[in-house]
Amino acid sequence: PYSYTLDEPRDRGLWAIAAAALGGQTRVQLLPPIGYGVELKDALRDTTLKEAGITVTTVLFSLAATPEKENHGALLDYLVKRVPRGVAVLLDESPLLERIGEQVGSERVAERHALWRQFCSFHGTSAHVVNLLQPDKHPLELGAGLALPELR
Repeated sequence: PYSYTLDEPRDRGLWAIAAAALGGQTRVQLLPPIGYGVELKDALRDTTLKEAGITVTTVLFSLAATPEKENHGALLDYLVKRVPRGVAVLLDESPLLERIGEQVGSERVAERHALWRQFCSFHGTSAHVVNLLQPDKHPLELGAGLALPELR
């Protein structure tokens, strides 16, 4: 997670989404959140990005955050250069919906979805909207759109 700490219900939702997208035997290794504006070399110093047993590297952002080139974009650029198998982005809409309401803010949520998807595409990643409090709301395809031949 980047500038986003998961509570217990959202943590369970992340596990459910991973199992649905990658299979029931999926293991999730959730690294500590990277703080907003933290130097990436320091935050990821002890992280092995090319480890053999890792199937997919995923970055989790809150859809409530506004994407910023200097922060969110810098993280995506850093990872895209260092992760040969690709990087997937999960955008959790649950914090935004809690703040503005699902019915009232549907147009705003759709705009935010589009903004983040365009931003992630610009930075060479694919973005997938999820709702960690309602894991079945936006199901992911097997492999989350990444080239993962071992899953096919």
